[in-house]
Amino acid sequence: MYWFVDRATGRAVSLTLWEDEETMLASEERADRIRVDTARREGQRIVSVDRYEVGFSHLKP
Repeated sequence: MYWFVDRATGRAVSLTLWEDEETMLASEERADRIRVDTARREGQRIVSVDRYEVGFSHLKP
């Protein structure tokens, strides 16, 4: 998991990477609970949850 924060605005984005789509989908219920609980505890709000496919895992020089 990666957590990106813009300190000037206070906006944040988290990014999780999964081995495959099946593993990601299997984690969704638990991940949703963690997101909601964390946001509530920290006084944050969830704006959106988006899913993307990684196009490249690394580039050779």
